[in-house]
Amino acid sequence: MTTKKTPHRKTRIKIFALVVVFVLVVAAVYYFNPAAQLPKRLIGLWTTSHPKYKDRYFKIETKKIIVGTGGFNVDVYVIRDIEAPVSNEDGLYVIDCQNSHNDSFRFAFNSMAGEPDEIRFQHQKQIVWNKEKVEPSGP
Repeated sequence: MTTKKTPHRKTRIKIFALVVVFVLVVAAVYYFNPAAQLPKRLIGLWTTSHPKYKDRYFKIETKKIIVGTGGFNVDVYVIRDIEAPVSNEDGLYVIDCQNSHNDSFRFAFNSMAGEPDEIRFQHQKQIVWNKEKVEPSGP
């Protein structure tokens, strides 16, 4: 005995398939683009004038954070999750990252907009990090 596919059953299968595809697309966009929650003013290169960190920097990109640890040494962390202030402006940001060795890193800082913008890490509030200004290229 064979089951006959009715037009009604085919429609349900198509709707189910479309819902599954939609859910997968939404999940992929959220998972692979968590930095969409970061304001543009946080994306860029950050440095400090503090003598202890004169050769250090960090760079926030859309999907990763690069940490200059002195000299030519860098650590690269892929952004996994972001907790941002409701206003998505000033306040506490917590960015959970992971490196290629699956080591986790929590990047927690307070951000304050201004001239210049500044970041202060939760564990070192006395040290101010400023965003480097990007010079326009071309003639």
